[in-house]
Amino acid sequence: MKLYSEICGYVPGDPSTDQGCQLVDVMNYWKTTGAPDGNHKIAAWVAVDATNPEEYKTAMWLFESLYIGLDLPDAYISPFPSSQGFVWDVAGDPDPQNGHCICGIGYQSNGVNIATWGLDGLLTDAAIAKYVSTSVGGEMYTILSQDSINKAKQTVRSGFNFSQLLADIESIG
Repeated sequence: MKLYSEICGYVPGDPSTDQGCQLVDVMNYWKTTGAPDGNHKIAAWVAVDATNPEEYKTAMWLFESLYIGLDLPDAYISPFPSSQGFVWDVAGDPDPQNGHCICGIGYQSNGVNIATWGLDGLLTDAAIAKYVSTSVGGEMYTILSQDSINKAKQTVRSGFNFSQLLADIESIG
């Protein structure tokens, strides 16, 4: 909540200030400033192709996170998810009034495990293709932190050159 307030101007208890954030602004803040305690800066962030399930599942496997922005269809919030294990599949058109950010926390053969509003659910590959592609204003990124790099080094046993990865990211950014 503190981070959301610092970056986006949200004032707890004042719904009129709950206007959301731009994902890139949040990631840039996180990279330069860190979490509200001044620690836990990220090293980098990288856009992930939401139209390519192999790419986003590989990013999830390597770096253990996806940061997803999308316009939710009305059916996702009415009725509102009320328990763990909900499934969001294709359910109408995205509604620009329902902009939302969710975290990818794992994956299955048919989609990405997500965390939102204190609940864990599944966003299907078909829903990702419809709601997260850049053609409809969706966004998908993976966050590179020192923790994720340490984990990737264990996952990719053939060697993982983090310094080279960061240099490559900087050269295209």
